[in-house]
Formats: sequence, structure tokens, C-alpha cells
Amino acid sequence: GDWVSIIVESVSPEADLHFIDMLGTSRAATADQALQYFEDNGYHIINASWGVSRFDQRTGQEDLNFDAYVTSLVQNFDQDAENAKQALIIYAAGNSGYFCASKRSEYCSLEQAEIKALRDAGKTAGEKTIIVGSLADGSDTIANYSIIAGDLKHDFIVAHDDVVTSGDGAGTSFAAPRVTGAAALVRHKFPNLTASQLKQVLLQTATDLGAEGVDEIYGHGKLNVQGALSPIGN
Repeated sequence: GDWVSIIVESVSPEADLHFIDMLGTSRAATADQALQYFEDNGYHIINASWGVSRFDQRTGQEDLNFDAYVTSLVQNFDQDAENAKQALIIYAAGNSGYFCASKRSEYCSLEQAEIKALRDAGKTAGEKTIIVGSLADGSDTIANYSIIAGDLKHDFIVAHDDVVTSGDGAGTSFAAPRVTGAAALVRHKFPNLTASQLKQVLLQTATDLGAEGVDEIYGHGKLNVQGALSPIGN
């Protein structure tokens, strides 16, 4: 949390931050409760530097209940509640790329798998969600550990995983808050933007990487803060 806040404020130093511990042994809330708190209290942007992976990113052990989790989430999905959400949620893509052979977002990470399954079922999901992958230090190449865009390429962007200087951090948990900080800057400059519109500004102004256009590795490409702060469209 400390490192994430440093990254957010390195991009958006005047942003107001609030934290909920939903990972520690003395956690204050579950993940769902934390997300709901931010939604209920009018926060514009939620940084989610956490996730559930099919393969443990440290041991490589597969969670054999992963698909059952996805099925349960789809069965209990509330479309009205989803439609009512106002905040932009920015998720770390996941770090299990060394063990999840395909590295694809919709297969390797739970939140992304849920979005894909819901869309396949004809639901509207993930319209206010951005998934963030990591670039390798000092390069514009996807980090070996990072999950890639896969079928969620239209929701995906990449950023560097540094905290303060190159090489001092590793993980999509440190790429996501860089996008969160950029979102705060854009929302401050253009407060009329909805979460869905803010998402599209960040994605459509990204610097293209990999195959031309939106692709299954980099999605829309690399976060471009200056581009995002420049007016586009209407």
C-alpha cells in the first residue's frame, strides 16, 4: 500500500487517497466490501493492486477450484448493481506469467476470467474496468511475469512497474497505480467524464506497442499521460 501510494502520487501528487486493508492478517474488510465502500462513498477511481490467479505466482501450484469460482461469480452476478457502478476500477493484470503457460488474461486471472465469462453469457461487464500489465525495466517489451491482454485486449494497457527508479520494483501491482494516477489527472482536468469515458481516454491515447493496433499482448499499448491530458473527440 505504501509503495502503491508513492506511485500514484508520483503521477498525480494532489490526488486524495484512501486505503482499506483487505489483504493483511488484521484486514479491515473483504475485497468486495472494500470495493463497495469506495463505490458508496463517491470515489472516482479505485486502484486494485491485488488479484486471484489460476497458478500461484510463487509456487506455480494450480488452484483447482479456479473455474468453479468463475462459475459461482457468473451465477451470482447482478447486472443492475454492475450498471449502477460509477467508479473506474483499475486492476493489476497478475504476475503468474511464469507458470500460466498461455499468459492470457481471461484464463490466468480471476477478475478477467469473470468478465470474459459474463460477456460470453450476454451480460454487460467490465465497461468501467481497466486491466494493467507490466513492461520490463527500461524497455517497451512485456515483462516475462506479466499476464497479457488476451481476449480482454480492449480493456488492457501496459505501464512500467518501477516505484521510484528503474528496477526498484516488479509486479503489475506497481504498473496499475501509474495508470490510476494518470486517471486522477485526467478526471481532474475533465471532471465531466464518466468512468467509461475516462477509461476510453486512457486506452485510446496509449502509445501503440507490438502488432499494429489493439493486440492480444499489449492491448491498447503503453500508458501515455501527456496524450491522455490532451483533448480528443468531443
